[in-house]
This record gives sequence, C-alpha cells and structure tokens, in this order.
Amino acid sequence: MVDIAARMEAIRDELEQFTKRPVTCDPRNVVPPCVLVEPPLVEPSGEALLCGDESLRLTYSVHVIGLPGAWAEFRPLSELMAEMLVACDAADFVWTQGAFGGYLPLNGPGGQQSEPSMAYTLTIEELV
Repeated sequence: MVDIAARMEAIRDELEQFTKRPVTCDPRNVVPPCVLVEPPLVEPSGEALLCGDESLRLTYSVHVIGLPGAWAEFRPLSELMAEMLVACDAADFVWTQGAFGGYLPLNGPGGQQSEPSMAYTLTIEELV
C-alpha cells in the first residue's frame, strides 16, 4: 500500500530545496507567492510489476501561485515557475505539462473573499 500523504510530503520537501517561497500540501496555508502540492489522482498504471501486482500511477497537480493583481505581478510568478522546473529536473520528477491559469485561495482571515492569483499548474506523475 502506498502512503499518499508521505509521497506528497516528499514532493514538497524536494521542491522547497529550490526556493525561498513557501511550499505546502495544505490549502489553508496558501500565501502567494507559493507552491501548493495537491493530493494526487490515483489510477492503475496498466503495468505489471515483477511480483505480479499492478503498479499505480499518481498524478499530482502542483500549483505555482503568484501574487494577485495586475499583469505586472507576472514576473515573480515566472521566477517561481523557473525555480520549480529546475527542482523537477533535479529531483527526476516526470512532469507532463505546465498550464497557465488562475488560482483562487480559500477565504482569507475573517471569511474575507481572497483575490484570484495568476498561477501555473504543473502535472507531475509517478509510478509506485
């Protein structure tokens, strides 16, 4: 059996070595600019292991979240994304795409509505 929480934390630990920005697995701790590792999609990989069991494919969405606001805030997001791509290559993560979009953090303190932030979503896959 795979420990999904431990796998998420391992990815977080690898990524945070390459940035001074926060890297978290907890959406309540999103304070842009930061990186959020979400729980993975878990599916059979279609590949059999030597022992006869089938391996699992874990597909993670890793949100690289910039500051809310105008296009002028794109530069910090771009720099954080560059750090995450270097981290993925250094950790031998198999990433399949980096899609630009937005991220709406959970409501802020006192239930105030948070502002949407520009973000990239990296898709990272691993077989376990």
